[in-house]
Amino acid sequence: MPAPRDRKMARVNSALKRELGELITTWLLDPRVSRLTSVSRVTTARDLGAATVYVAVLGSEAEQTETLQALKSGRVALRHMLKSRLRMRHIPQLTFKLDDARDRGADVLAILDEVALEVSGEAGGEPGGGS
Repeated sequence: MPAPRDRKMARVNSALKRELGELITTWLLDPRVSRLTSVSRVTTARDLGAATVYVAVLGSEAEQTETLQALKSGRVALRHMLKSRLRMRHIPQLTFKLDDARDRGADVLAILDEVALEVSGEAGGEPGGGS
């Protein structure tokens, strides 16, 4: 069973993720923010002083960069909106980062495909392929 402190952090991260996701897609009207932006996860420091918000942006690298810049420039306004929407004594400072988990996942899948091809080639009894 998780410690009470861990449960609290999970609740804080979940609330921040939910509210920021909604604010980014409906309230933040910066044209640089891609409409295909989602908050994938939030990690908050133990002292609740800072939170890292990982966003996934479907689109080109330029769209990802523009969206990240827009989120960074709107972080004070987003934090202010969070203060009015969440019942938290302190709203953490927000830092936005691109979530590259999708890219890492694609790399892992490509490696697994290569391994599968090698294994099926060896199992297929290629001529001159073994003893």
